[in-house]
Amino acid sequence: DISNCVVIKVNDEETKQDYLAAYISTTNRSLESHVKQYCQSHLATYMVPSIFILLDQLPLNENRKIDRKLLPKPNFSLVQEQEEFIEPTTDEEVEIHRLWCETLGLHKISLTQSFFSIGGTSLLLIRLFNRYQAQFYLNNRNVNVSVLFQQPTIRQHAQCLLENKINLLDEHDPIVIASKKQKQQWTRTDATEDKYI
Repeated sequence: DISNCVVIKVNDEETKQDYLAAYISTTNRSLESHVKQYCQSHLATYMVPSIFILLDQLPLNENRKIDRKLLPKPNFSLVQEQEEFIEPTTDEEVEIHRLWCETLGLHKISLTQSFFSIGGTSLLLIRLFNRYQAQFYLNNRNVNVSVLFQQPTIRQHAQCLLENKINLLDEHDPIVIASKKQKQQWTRTDATEDKYI
């Protein structure tokens, strides 16, 4: 049912984010969900295209090769509409949601959306990890870039950070583990009473 296809990087001028877009030549319009599921089953998360565009025929140049300049521009708004929005509820989810929106240039992101399906890249994930390190105390044995790659949603990142906090409490009781924001809100009445990591 698929006669030709190509995957290219496309840029959303509004958010300045890059996406992988798959252009597929087919007359079967019901294939999109099947192709997406196949890619999700056989490819690493960051390699799955965010956008799938089905065309009767891909534009060709005079050498009979795909003319990428003539491929239609994707509707980037559909990327956000692909999933039902699930808003953050816990403190960790709210803070991570804010960091994701700032990193990706978006206004809202569902808890279950993959970082890579909404314009995230390897470099942006590393940048996000650095922001986590500045905001939270991270034990690299529990939370590292590799773990975030394998669990690429806000909900999963929040769970990782929560488990990281629990593990640190177990290892350093009675040292208080807190985010940078929480520390700034506390007033120290006794210089020897509390210790922070």
